[in-house]
Amino acid sequence: MELTAVLKAAMWINSQTTGERAVIWSDSIYAVKGCNSRRHIWKNNDWKKSSPNGNGRRRTIDNAELWKAVDLQLSRNALVSIAWCKGHSGIIGNERADVLADNGRLSIPGG
Repeated sequence: MELTAVLKAAMWINSQTTGERAVIWSDSIYAVKGCNSRRHIWKNNDWKKSSPNGNGRRRTIDNAELWKAVDLQLSRNALVSIAWCKGHSGIIGNERADVLADNGRLSIPGG
């Protein structure tokens, strides 16, 4: 879900602004590191994992289609950056995002 949130935020930024600086905050280290460094490596390796011995290039990354969509959106504006914030630490925007995510989860049958 954190990666989907980054994608939706990047899509919104790209639809509302043109070439303006923006920061997308996330408490997901997976999403932040993936966006800032790993996606470039994965993209160069045809969206496959790499490892020092080369064996990893045969394994597709998890959520490859979602990562491709994130890459497309982030590539549209080099001034959009992804930054990490500590979760559950009283940051107002992050706390609000958690409430909204819980509300969305609870509205899904079985959620």
